[in-house]
Amino acid sequence: MSLLIGINRQTPTGDVLETDDGPIISDGHAKLLPKYLSCSDRKRRLISADTYFVEAFEDLERAKPPMIETFVLQHAPLLIKPDAFAARTVETILSWVTSRRFVPVGVRRVRLTPHVVRAVWRYQWNIATPDRKDIMDVLLPSADSVYILLRSDAQLPIPATVALSTMKGPADPSRRRPEQLRFQLGQRNTLLNSVHTCDEPVDMIREVGIYFRPEDRLALFEAAICGDNCSSQVRQVIDGEYSRQPARDLSLAGCVSSLMGRSQHHNGPAEKLAKFRSLLGEIRKGQPCDWREVLAAADDCRLSLNPWDIAVLGTYLIAPDIEGFSCVFPSTKEEHWLRRRGPLEAMNVGTAATTHKPQLAALPDQ
Repeated sequence: MSLLIGINRQTPTGDVLETDDGPIISDGHAKLLPKYLSCSDRKRRLISADTYFVEAFEDLERAKPPMIETFVLQHAPLLIKPDAFAARTVETILSWVTSRRFVPVGVRRVRLTPHVVRAVWRYQWNIATPDRKDIMDVLLPSADSVYILLRSDAQLPIPATVALSTMKGPADPSRRRPEQLRFQLGQRNTLLNSVHTCDEPVDMIREVGIYFRPEDRLALFEAAICGDNCSSQVRQVIDGEYSRQPARDLSLAGCVSSLMGRSQHHNGPAEKLAKFRSLLGEIRKGQPCDWREVLAAADDCRLSLNPWDIAVLGTYLIAPDIEGFSCVFPSTKEEHWLRRRGPLEAMNVGTAATTHKPQLAALPDQ
């Protein structure tokens, strides 16, 4: 039986999702979000009742920016993930961001626990394979990530979130362009991609609600409204993470060579070690190999693998996505925004932002 009750219906533009009982989210649940938050009407409708978004937006209002609309359009977050620290590519990231006229105005450490990961990628992980989820549960919580809130000082025709996400480049290495950040960080694989950004302003607000407690959200927003360049604070946080996170070779060849060398000096069952080395040899030759079989073989010969061994092997060997499905919210790029919303100048940016307040429907009498 389908997990969805009723028949899903969409308009020709794909923006209204309904069941036999009517819209999944309607004005009876929450007010439709304003257009400056997303170019997707469907997304604005669904996120309007997302408690992470609602609570973070309320904290932004408490911080009292001069114009909420202007604030969310000019700011964008950059999350530097553990693999960037392991690969020692953070300097490249910071240099690239600065060259694009993004200024850091807030920084925090974040631990991407399995719960946080599922909350952040809730609307994308419907296509994630079980293998991908298991590997991310090893990789992302292995160390702190660093969240940097950036202000764009460039005159952009689109929100800063959309611009940064587009310039960052896609997760798929085959689709990256030389000027994009992920291309410059090195062509590894889809999952070892170093950084995360938000597609649109609505995602930025929602993710602040996931990562931080109310008092931390308020402090982050207030620092951003103040607008001081916090590069020195970013430097301190980055240096601290470098001291805690050792450099590692994240290439598949490097990982296989390391495991092969360790197995040569490991005093385990000879037959089991031979099988383990045989699997590593298949990987070296580019032959398909089940990563779980490799882990089981290592366990059979009592060879301990660290989280990075598991993460690197897994990210290169698995299929990350379920074929035939698309994300609930696909990535939003510059062309999507311009086609559906037009340049920001045409939206009269900053004219009525402070009058909008997302509202939840009143609870029925008990």
